[in-house]
Amino acid sequence: MKLLIFDFDGTLFDTSLGLTLSINELTSKYNLEKLDREQVKKIVGGGIESTLKEIFKEKFHKGLIEEFNSIYRNYMFEGLVPYTNIFETIRKIKENLEVKIVIFSNKTKFFIIEILRKFDVYHLFDEIITIDDGYKKPDTKAIDYLIEKYEIKREDIYIIGDSCYDIQTAKISNVKSIFVSWGFGENCFADFVVNEPNEIYDIVASK
Repeated sequence: MKLLIFDFDGTLFDTSLGLTLSINELTSKYNLEKLDREQVKKIVGGGIESTLKEIFKEKFHKGLIEEFNSIYRNYMFEGLVPYTNIFETIRKIKENLEVKIVIFSNKTKFFIIEILRKFDVYHLFDEIITIDDGYKKPDTKAIDYLIEKYEIKREDIYIIGDSCYDIQTAKISNVKSIFVSWGFGENCFADFVVNEPNEIYDIVASK
């Protein structure tokens, strides 16, 4: 049995337009400068609280999180697309390999579930873990929880993502990391780098 732990934003879906529109509606309300999509891509990996802290700095307050979430409900599907062949690859993995497939994201769980259901891919995942469960990358607690729950050895676990948060989580947890080049972030010395989703299948099947 192997365990594949996927990031969400920038790994499964390009969510950058909806995030950018939402952030800019919020910043305009507080007379702050707008951000472009590339700027947003660089700061969203840590979750919305850390993103808003970076934008608002000393003006940050907890109420901004709920304000953002309320706005994002209106924009979450704007320009939203799954990355080419990512879900075809996940289906192939489930059909041909003995695996558990989990999402671990710093994103709010409600939005992840809504997006997965809209694209009819919610059923492909055995579990969804987010900051709402008290876990946040690069903390290792989520990995420890999954190891205990599924009784899987560390050498059979792969964290798949597009940011340093994902790679750092893997390194701290002593599990394998796969960096996807199509996402938002930069590679932080991952064990593997893939340029298209089917390469994930090849790595997991051969190791």
